[in-house]
Amino acid sequence: MGSHGSVDWSATDHDDQTALHYAAFYGHLEVVQFLVENGVPLDAPDKFGRLAHCSAAINGHLDVVAYLLEECPSPIDINAVDEVCVSSAEKVGMVADALYCVQYGGTCLHWAASKGRKEVIQYLCMKGIDIHITSYDNKTAYQIAKDKHKQKCVQFLKSWYETSQKFVHAAEEGDDEEIARIIADINGAYPLRFMRDKNGKNAMHWAAEFGHLSTLKLLSEHFAVWTDVDKFGRNALHSAALGGNKECAFWLIRKAQDSSEFLSLTLTNKSPSRCAFEAGHSSLANYLQAWEEGNDDYSTNDETSASLLEHDNGRSIGDEEENVAPRSRNIETVYNWLKFFKMEEYAQNFEKDGFDTLRGVATIDEDDLIDMDVKKGHRRVVLSHIEELRNQLTLLDENAEVAGMEPLSSPTLSMLPPITKQSSMSSIVSAPGAGGEAIPHRTERRGSITAPPPPTDV
Repeated sequence: MGSHGSVDWSATDHDDQTALHYAAFYGHLEVVQFLVENGVPLDAPDKFGRLAHCSAAINGHLDVVAYLLEECPSPIDINAVDEVCVSSAEKVGMVADALYCVQYGGTCLHWAASKGRKEVIQYLCMKGIDIHITSYDNKTAYQIAKDKHKQKCVQFLKSWYETSQKFVHAAEEGDDEEIARIIADINGAYPLRFMRDKNGKNAMHWAAEFGHLSTLKLLSEHFAVWTDVDKFGRNALHSAALGGNKECAFWLIRKAQDSSEFLSLTLTNKSPSRCAFEAGHSSLANYLQAWEEGNDDYSTNDETSASLLEHDNGRSIGDEEENVAPRSRNIETVYNWLKFFKMEEYAQNFEKDGFDTLRGVATIDEDDLIDMDVKKGHRRVVLSHIEELRNQLTLLDENAEVAGMEPLSSPTLSMLPPITKQSSMSSIVSAPGAGGEAIPHRTERRGSITAPPPPTDV
């Protein structure tokens, strides 16, 4: 291509398109490679917010799309959305230095769908693009393809979506027969790990969360990667922890090629043990924390781990299940607690963030409420009731201690004692059902997972 020492590779035209946009649009792979190697920025959007891979997708140049998403140094994020920043001055017609960003919301999949590029769509889906992302006008790629009458694209995206929903639902239900049928029908044509719901959860997440070990084992035979995360940064072990499912959690740790890959934190900086603890599964949290810290309390040896499953402090799994409230009942308890002070609109947000037990709710602070999109005017109300809940749980735990029992991991509202001005262990009336699962005292566990230690000398 001759000398290029004085070429400005980042130069743009009137539409803010770089040379890379043009080369990608016309499918000149070698030129694209040359430009990337010579430093043309991959993250430079045109005036519509499109990166170069979208230009390639519009014209159906699959080889260029694949290069920009997989093969080049620092590949483009497959789920990158159209976004363009302009100055406030341009926006309001006055002098200003600030920038604001306009997000069109379309992905490469949207552009491929709008132009009927089925091969590109197939490739993107099989590489894990999120088919649920909506554009600024709230349309998925499927809806755009339908609006543009791109029937082949419509058929493929509809089939992918429907099969994905059936697959994850079967995993949620533990329907091994349906799982096996879908796997046989797909016959390796699609990567099953990329068949997700709108929250990014795949079938392994659902099977682990709801304790379907046989389903989890079946799925693992067909998943090349077990550690994919959903939109909240949760992998399958986080899901098992949230559901309180020891068998699934220990099996994942024992059988994973590299179990350390499960040690990632969620988007809210929660480890698997923290997820278990906040969901009220303190016994499981103990073992997970020991594993996370590499302590001898936990072993990845099959025999040792199996014994942990069969005897948790002298109790069998069956006995424990009688004392631990099912997760569906737990969130119902939280819903009723919120409903008591007319804040039930946030029940789904609480469950989504893993606060689906009263003990989990008691750990919430204002930052958590902000993360859960609780309105500013409602936060003070919720926080005051959380403080009252903490006091009630403290009284309940003291009451259990007086009775020589360990606290329940998932108490219901009816178990909570009333708050009195003078409360002591001798003045507390016994709450029903105080003889629950033998788990460590809550205040001991709170400081030992990821929460900061209490401000007292130990």
